[in-house]
Amino acid sequence: MSDRRTKRTEKLIQEAFFELLKTTPADKITVRQICEQADINRSTFYDHYEDYPSFLSKLDDMIVQRYLKTFELYHFDKHTDTLQDTQFDLFKENRNLYSLLFHDEFRHVRERCIREEWNMVRPHWLKHSNVTEEEAEIIYTYMINGMFSVFKYWLDSGCTADEETIKTLMGNVCKYGVYHYIYKKS
Repeated sequence: MSDRRTKRTEKLIQEAFFELLKTTPADKITVRQICEQADINRSTFYDHYEDYPSFLSKLDDMIVQRYLKTFELYHFDKHTDTLQDTQFDLFKENRNLYSLLFHDEFRHVRERCIREEWNMVRPHWLKHSNVTEEEAEIIYTYMINGMFSVFKYWLDSGCTADEETIKTLMGNVCKYGVYHYIYKKS
């Protein structure tokens, strides 16, 4: 099977899964339902995936790999705009895929993204600061959970703020803290 055909079929299977996920929990979705939704034969599904758990595992890996790839442009310094723009675009262009991070059944994937990102960030933060490892982890936990909460809010709600406003708010809160916005009027 050609690479283009393989990608097209896998995309069709994923889209069927995302459509089913709107009304059915992931642990209740079956291969039969995916195939019916995608209008493919079960044998076509099994040409691409060993079984339903391997399909989910491939989605998990795809989410984590693409997320971590956004760090290729980041030099672990205070210039975070490119990283933030790249991550925001990733979530926007793969909305269905990254909305999985906020489903309970996929919490382990979000935790894996957070853990693997922390493993990349930690040595740089510790080298270039005077904080202890525990303090760095507290700061990171606060920051990353806030970032993921903003992404969840943006993906789940009818958020009316434009993308540039969201990026600016996230970037400035990361760089300058909440006080930059909240206590400015005094």
